[in-house]
Amino acid sequence: MNLIEQAINAIEKNLQISIKEWSKASAAETQYYVTDEKFISLQLTDLHFENFDALQPVFNMVKQLQFFDCTFTTSNTHNIVKGIQQFTALETIFINSGCVTTIKTFLQLETIKELHLIIDYETIPTNTLILDFKKLKSIKSLRLYSYNVNTDKMFVFKGAEYLTTLERLTLECDCIIDELNKFKNLRYLKTESIQLQITDRLESLKTLEIKALKDNYTIYSLEQFPNLENLNITGCNNINLGVLKKLKILSIGSRGFELENAKFFDNLPNLEQLEFNECKITEINNLDKLSNLKVLNLYENHTIENIDGIENLKNLEYLNLYDNKISDISVLNKLPKLKEVNVAGNNITQEDVDKQLQKPEIARFLHRGWRPASDVPFYIWDSVDEI
Repeated sequence: MNLIEQAINAIEKNLQISIKEWSKASAAETQYYVTDEKFISLQLTDLHFENFDALQPVFNMVKQLQFFDCTFTTSNTHNIVKGIQQFTALETIFINSGCVTTIKTFLQLETIKELHLIIDYETIPTNTLILDFKKLKSIKSLRLYSYNVNTDKMFVFKGAEYLTTLERLTLECDCIIDELNKFKNLRYLKTESIQLQITDRLESLKTLEIKALKDNYTIYSLEQFPNLENLNITGCNNINLGVLKKLKILSIGSRGFELENAKFFDNLPNLEQLEFNECKITEINNLDKLSNLKVLNLYENHTIENIDGIENLKNLEYLNLYDNKISDISVLNKLPKLKEVNVAGNNITQEDVDKQLQKPEIARFLHRGWRPASDVPFYIWDSVDEI
């Protein structure tokens, strides 16, 4: 029995529960641990903690703690903070809680590097909950998530100017941040409802994900993020990005987005990868100025019939046409650098490919797979039978 197993056995006795190794736990079991060399991740569910003495055997082993539906004695919040400090290897905490006091207590952890807060809106006593994050002086990644989103309740984010180490911020909730530019080293931002058009310049941001919760959400411009390289937009129909000279990757997934009305592609001179998924598109147009585009992903729009509008994309190397209504791909002969095209899920057979393409060997019949995340996006997919 190794040291980790001995420590877990001791905790089981202290808490009078069974903690399985994740690889051996069933889907119904919520107490488990994951080993990572000498460190472990420990998930605990439906327990009450007055202090953390019961976890003493893993104080120097636990790298990640997950508390789901656990409660804590909060009459003396200093004891919770002091107790967490005993975990000398701890970097990450996941916690979902219905107690505002507990939530605010975990915002006092000055040494934690990654924090995930999961909060039920219904537990917030007022329409607005102010959360002050200024004590998180070592934080690198912060996630704020809420369920029961059909409500007028929201969070107000305070203390941004103190989070000088923060690199990743995920806001899966209705949250107000007065001055986003106070995050001096923020490189990644995911947001659902923040009004990005009213924020000041943020030079450090490289990746932005926007998931609009309302159909009428409008993006007026993102020029306040001049160094943005990767942009993912979901559920937003009205988009005007402005000039983004450094943007390399753009993904748009929205059933109401109409390509023919989009006017911003002329302002993305260095775009290399473009994706449209489940958009309102029947033909490809407005992309002529994307002279540096290498990857075009048009999977699962279901409605695209005509792709003649890609003929000027002379640097295109990879094209995904999966699950549309395309029958003519002869325009691909005008793309000298095209290395691979996925034609599965269209009105195209291998015989059509052989007749229409001068280099039929570039055609593939592949599953959709993941959206492109590398220079060669299709090799991770599995072959499918010819459609």
